[in-house]
Amino acid sequence: MNDYGHGNGGDPPPPILPSAGMRGPLPWMVAVMTMLAMLGLAAAIGLTPAADALSGQIAGRATIQLVDVDPLVRRDHVRRVRDVLRDAPYVAAMRTVPETELRAMASQWLGDGVIETGMPLPALIDVDLVESGRSSGTDSGMSRLRAAVAEVAPSARVIAHADWLGPVAGLMTSVGWIAASAALLLMVIAAAVAVLSARAALSSQRATIDILHLVGATDVQVARLFQRQIARDTMVGAGIGGIAGVFLVALIGWQLQLVVATLASGSHRASYAFILLLPPLIVAIAVFFARLSVIRALRAMP
Repeated sequence: MNDYGHGNGGDPPPPILPSAGMRGPLPWMVAVMTMLAMLGLAAAIGLTPAADALSGQIAGRATIQLVDVDPLVRRDHVRRVRDVLRDAPYVAAMRTVPETELRAMASQWLGDGVIETGMPLPALIDVDLVESGRSSGTDSGMSRLRAAVAEVAPSARVIAHADWLGPVAGLMTSVGWIAASAALLLMVIAAAVAVLSARAALSSQRATIDILHLVGATDVQVARLFQRQIARDTMVGAGIGGIAGVFLVALIGWQLQLVVATLASGSHRASYAFILLLPPLIVAIAVFFARLSVIRALRAMP
């Protein structure tokens, strides 16, 4: 049996460049970056299509609100509005919200006292405008709708859904792009952490590197040793972060479906498969830039 214990019951020789493994900071930092990047990409995949779906749902839709206190006048205005809009070429569909549905909505927000006190409720008419394929056409239809309603019912209010929910869709789009940018930034940071770890290991193993050069090892061969070490640590970290990221994305996605199922329907579930590509992509980027950094540092050594 030699000095390294080759033989029955002996231990394998230590690696030329020892690694701290899970005791070092690299795997855990990569794990955190991977998990956060997966969450950011999941937010981008979920919010951006949902914002587009919401924008499509509210485009060209309006609610006519008739707030006359006298129920007879209110009913007469409802009839006039329906008559003037029934054959309008810019109106695709029209629906008068039943009074029972109005009272149910009011009771949900204001309590059962609405029914007991006999509080007058406004009449609502939902209108869908004809799709023109251009925003200018939609604006023109909305203007014509407001003019027609004002002519027969001056006290009525025409509320465009885009005026109320348009900023929400814009906010969702902005948050989606910010989340995607954050995911990309986290991938860059993970690669930078791997590069810094490789440079630190290079400085700490200067004596070993000199010996390897003396026995004939080239810079590329020495860099390959560091590459294996960085690849091993980043793979462990990306694996841990990937498992945690998948779990959190599944948990948050399940909860969001219960709260905003209509908005989440804008994103296809198959799109979330791209999240699984993040861990191997982070490993590949980190190892690639760490190798380039090590080769450059080795060539700069005297």
